[in-house]
Amino acid sequence: MHRGQSDSGDSTDSYTRYRGLKIATVHYSSLSLHLSPSPLSLHPPLPPFPSQVEIERGKTLHIKALAVGDLNKTGQRGVFFELNGQLRSVLVKDNVAMKEMKFHPKALKSVRGQVGAPMPGKVIEVKVEPGQKVEKGQPLCVLSAMKMETVVNSPLTGVVTVIHVNTDTSLEGDDLILEITAEE
Repeated sequence: MHRGQSDSGDSTDSYTRYRGLKIATVHYSSLSLHLSPSPLSLHPPLPPFPSQVEIERGKTLHIKALAVGDLNKTGQRGVFFELNGQLRSVLVKDNVAMKEMKFHPKALKSVRGQVGAPMPGKVIEVKVEPGQKVEKGQPLCVLSAMKMETVVNSPLTGVVTVIHVNTDTSLEGDDLILEITAEE
């Protein structure tokens, strides 16, 4: 195998130098794998093929991909590979899959009008609308978790400005449900 080439017939490699490090981009059909000082990125799942990356003159990394794990809740996949014959694994952010995943912003405890989910669950009912005036303690929505229902109440008196959920939305703990502007 020559520097800058994979031993697979339908892949090509290109290299770029950055601050003395040689950064490799390996292309295999529609796959792009970037190896650099920054985190590894991967699109789509990695096929098994060996590659070489020269990090400096006389120092070459031999990389062979072995397997790609399932997508986790944070949009990452475990990538298992051999690096110079040693078994290694890294978590790789799967940007393609993340476009399809729905992430809810978290309620910030430091922001007074943000109301977060008290526990993981599914939204059964939203009891307010944007622009509606609410009183402290007024029910805002109902969550269901393991056949138990929990009512989320308003922490303050004000006006509902934004609702971030709909009926049947699945939430994790502290996911932002809605925002209330405090009445002055």
